Amino acid sequence: YVCTSGWLETSKEYYLDFAKRMEEIGVKTLICTDISKDGTLQGPNFEMLEALKNHVSCNLIASGGVRDLSHIQTCKELGLYGVIAGKAIYEKTLDLKEALSIC
Repeated sequence: YVCTSGWLETSKEYYLDFAKRMEEIGVKTLICTDISKDGTLQGPNFEMLEALKNHVSCNLIASGGVRDLSHIQTCKELGLYGVIAGKAIYEKTLDLKEALSIC
């Protein structure tokens, strides 16, 4: 479900319904953060991202859990538009130059 207010409040709106509504009003790019994965370096929620990719035609940017090149590669294979990999860069588990080279 969609979370708001700095992820402190959980709405009653399912993320796929919200994404579809955003697409219908003209949003072209969505950032999808699985907050249970954010900052964990345990990998993105690929199942959720794939469901979203199959549900809307918006450009999708994955966020949350990215650790290394294998996660970037999987996002690329899913056809995602981009990836946010902040902690992985700070923790030096991902080299940005290498990540860009496979994209």
